[in-house]
Amino acid sequence: MKNLFLIFVAVSVLFVMGCQENTITDPLSAETIETQGATNETVDKDIPRDYQDHPNIIKFQKKLEPPSTTLNNHTFIVGGAITFEHNLEYLNPPGPLYRVTVNLLINAELKEEWLGGSARWAITGETKDLIYLTGNHSVILVKYFKVDGRSDGMELAIRFGIDKDGVVLIDLWLTSPDEYSVNNVAQ
Repeated sequence: MKNLFLIFVAVSVLFVMGCQENTITDPLSAETIETQGATNETVDKDIPRDYQDHPNIIKFQKKLEPPSTTLNNHTFIVGGAITFEHNLEYLNPPGPLYRVTVNLLINAELKEEWLGGSARWAITGETKDLIYLTGNHSVILVKYFKVDGRSDGMELAIRFGIDKDGVVLIDLWLTSPDEYSVNNVAQ
């Protein structure tokens, strides 16, 4: 009777092991957690899972040069997410006209690369803009977000493309208030 019970247990264990999915022969998926949120430079695994694959969240990570007004020439790494709302309203003047309300909420972190990422600063902010579009045109919107905790006034500048379909991140760079004030006057 004891041998019969052991044989039954051994057969049951083998049956359960045989019924499990064979992960060795399963095809690889490009949508694994390790590859989501990847950029050309690194994978940002610090982005919360709630942010992944959300249509109104732009994830980013990029290596940036310091502004020309900064004394050191060390590079920085910025990474985070921008949550946006894009509300489109059709107006009825002569010709197609759209009023777009764009709300942006940034939550990012700036790290100085030469210190191995030990020097870190937060970048947070919220903006609301009202934009008018005609037809299928788009506009460029540049927003500046303060890097909290820095005495040099460094800011993250972000260039967005806005059209009637949504918001796209075009470019980002580090600047200082003196630098972009001079650039805006010169243009």
